[in-house]
Amino acid sequence: MEVLGSLCVKAVDKPSYRQVLEILGELYMKDLKNYGMALETYTKLKNLASYHSKRETDEFIMKNKDKGDAFDKELKMDSYHAMGKAYQGLKKYEESILCFKRSI
Repeated sequence: MEVLGSLCVKAVDKPSYRQVLEILGELYMKDLKNYGMALETYTKLKNLASYHSKRETDEFIMKNKDKGDAFDKELKMDSYHAMGKAYQGLKKYEESILCFKRSI
């Protein structure tokens, strides 16, 4: 576990950090059944979807002029869905439903 945690610290670019968080979240959810840590990891992933530099935004807009504000929208939707599953594992059903609604 500490190895993956240290990979998060060393992953300087967004795609690498995203991959490490996705792997870590899956590990917490499916293998360890540690829903609290999974929720924390998926929340970081959701926040990553919201963060982007001006350069990333400009590049995205130039490549996807016709797609509007879809920048990392899929990542955010997937993160909310995963957060809903983690809340479900914690038996916090109201929060789970809220996350599932936000994922669509």
